[in-house]
Amino acid sequence: MNLIYKHQNSSFSVSVSEIENKDLRKKIDLALRDIFKGFVMSEDKEVAMEFAFTDNIERFIKDAEFVRIKDIKVGDNQTHFKDNELNFLIDNLNPFKVIINVVDNETLKSSLRIFNKAYKTNIGRQKQLIWLVGNDYQLGI
Repeated sequence: MNLIYKHQNSSFSVSVSEIENKDLRKKIDLALRDIFKGFVMSEDKEVAMEFAFTDNIERFIKDAEFVRIKDIKVGDNQTHFKDNELNFLIDNLNPFKVIINVVDNETLKSSLRIFNKAYKTNIGRQKQLIWLVGNDYQLGI
């Protein structure tokens, strides 16, 4: 599953195709569809950001040596962040593709800080504004 969503003047993709465990893939797919239901789907082929979910981030780690700075390991080709909540990898040559590790024993919402209430409230406001503008309502500003 690779979904592409619109955000302002650009698009981003969300993919679960790298999750090997089929049951986990289905859970994450359903959770992502629910969480991003406030976004408009896009048909753009070019995306500004890619988010790829996996249950085996180790197979994406290519650098053998990293310099550790707290929870961040920086290598020649990759940057790996891992703490109690997050575990993701960024290729330094393609910094707009983020590989996010998910674990079967925790919920997706606790895995990613992006799903906090303030973020979802902001998205709700954007949707409401888009609806108002699309329906030619006067905003009274």
